[in-house]
Amino acid sequence: MTDEGGESVCWLARVCPECGALADEDPPTTCPRCGEPMPVPED
Repeated sequence: MTDEGGESVCWLARVCPECGALADEDPPTTCPRCGEPMPVPED
């Protein structure tokens, strides 16, 4: 067995669809870089 490393959590919900910035809060409400509203995550 090999150790693959990396993040075990998906950060996709924190990525701004407009500029690609990664939001600091979870769930994000607005993009910290461009101010665009973040999409509401689906369950």
